[in-house]
Amino acid sequence: MKKKGIIMLNQITKRTFLNNEFEYAGTIGRLERDRGNFKGIYIIVRPEKMQDILLEQTSNAGKFKGKDPTVKVEKLKRKLLDGAEILYLGKSEDSVEKRMQQHIDFWNGKSVAAWGGRSIAQIHHFEDLEVWYLPCDNPKEMESALLKEFETKYNQLPFANWRH
Repeated sequence: MKKKGIIMLNQITKRTFLNNEFEYAGTIGRLERDRGNFKGIYIIVRPEKMQDILLEQTSNAGKFKGKDPTVKVEKLKRKLLDGAEILYLGKSEDSVEKRMQQHIDFWNGKSVAAWGGRSIAQIHHFEDLEVWYLPCDNPKEMESALLKEFETKYNQLPFANWRH
């Protein structure tokens, strides 16, 4: 497990985003089990060692309801922001751990209802991306506030968020 200290994230930190303390839950490939059994928010973050993001032409994510999850690489490149290490922000009204597992299953090719964040599957070695959790009472409201804060700072949503 990572140290409890704050890790700088170019004015926004991974642990403190909009005055909320996120907890490190592991990487997509090695998610710590039984860490997110609560409703709340999760963020997918580019680790320090992954300064350059390589994008795959096609997505290996599942084809939920027959839809191809692939996004054109040119469009993805426009969404990549220098200095913004938060790549996706999501919520769960049930369990953030269960929701993250749905995303992971989807990104690894299963037909699962986890369409949001589908662009993550086109990142080469997406399994190395970090996952951070935040418990909260009203995930929908919190997600909206965090996305608005991100959008205010960067003039767009995170890489894998397409709307809010």
